[in-house]
Amino acid sequence: MGLSAELRELDDAALTRLFEVRDDLLARPPLTFDRLAVAASQWGSQLRCLSRLDQFSHQLLELVALVPTPVTPDAVAELAGPGATLAQVEAGLARLAELALVTVDGRLVKLVGELPRALSGAAGLGRPAAALLGLRTVEELKHVAGALELVVGTAKKADLLRMVTDVFADSGRVQQILAGAPPEVAVLLERMAANATASVAISGSIAMGGYSGRPRSGSSAVDWLAERGMLVHAQWGVAELVREVGLAHRGGFAFPDLRAEPPPLLSIPHGTGVDAD
Repeated sequence: MGLSAELRELDDAALTRLFEVRDDLLARPPLTFDRLAVAASQWGSQLRCLSRLDQFSHQLLELVALVPTPVTPDAVAELAGPGATLAQVEAGLARLAELALVTVDGRLVKLVGELPRALSGAAGLGRPAAALLGLRTVEELKHVAGALELVVGTAKKADLLRMVTDVFADSGRVQQILAGAPPEVAVLLERMAANATASVAISGSIAMGGYSGRPRSGSSAVDWLAERGMLVHAQWGVAELVREVGLAHRGGFAFPDLRAEPPPLLSIPHGTGVDAD
């Protein structure tokens, strides 16, 4: 079901709530639901709405963006981790649907308009392994597969890519590989997670496979990850951490500090303030 069809099913109270939160949609009152859907899908309007969301709602949108759409609430709840129950995730997605930021067709949830593009770096995680490694050569993939201790044989590129991405899809296996990494790798990954980024600046080039222990990028941690296809040269001077590796490092949860309920407000008794002097 598209956005226009979902908007048609809203009752008067729901439409009123939509216009109260997204009042910019009334700047040029749409005459049809089709036009309303187009207006609600424009990035400018969506950006205004995003600026008014609470943290949990914004994180839910990012979680939806991390999974190939359409996605189920169960998959979103799995990425959310212990900070939110399935019921809380479903309620949050229903609120986002009321704001015309997602569509919900049965159990399938889909981002609306420009949100998939705008949230491409959701949660500070990189692109999936298939997207990053699919652009590499057969020789590079063979080196990566060898570094991951896979049996290559005469496998073609599609088979090599599948073999490597299957490894990364297993969070436990990725965590086991990372556990055997040099200490500086953990330091780098912690710094990237703390800064919510999947990108790392490199001073040279990185080669995939054939790691000899001698830095090629200016960082032995970068080279170790690149050898195993976990960090991929994305553009000049920048390497990108594979999404599955970033997730595994965070324990499988996109937001380790996610909370569906806002933290309690601290009350300070009157008269206990600190003097400005």
